[in-house]
Amino acid sequence: MSPKQLYELIQELKSEVVGINSAWVVVDDSQLGNTLEQKTKEDGAYLVAVLPSYGSVAHSGSIRETTISQLLIVEKTDYSDLSQNEFIDVFERTYQLTKRVKEILVEKVESGCYPQMFHLDLSNLNMSPIWKKSQCNGWVLDWDS
Repeated sequence: MSPKQLYELIQELKSEVVGINSAWVVVDDSQLGNTLEQKTKEDGAYLVAVLPSYGSVAHSGSIRETTISQLLIVEKTDYSDLSQNEFIDVFERTYQLTKRVKEILVEKVESGCYPQMFHLDLSNLNMSPIWKKSQCNGWVLDWDS
């Protein structure tokens, strides 16, 4: 998946998932931190794609490009007055959004909407929690294809 295809994918996901208010692409954690500095808790949830790492695999005389990709679904969090219930609420909201993003990806891959993700092993979509990443909490969805 090229950088432009990744950008188009997250814009499409943003339009389909109610609750995701912004979507953009970053290269690494430092760029993520810089972009999140201007955001506030009131902005709601963000969908951030990390540009993939590219590799290749050889099989029967042919070479296929492989990618390792990540999508972050996060909310800016004010830790100064965060109760345990509010902490759990942030993770619950972003969990539900991440789950919906994952469901849409699976639907679109299975229906052939994303030929660039043809080799995606759908059992290899992993969700992991993110805590205090650039003052945000939420989930990362990652996969190899």
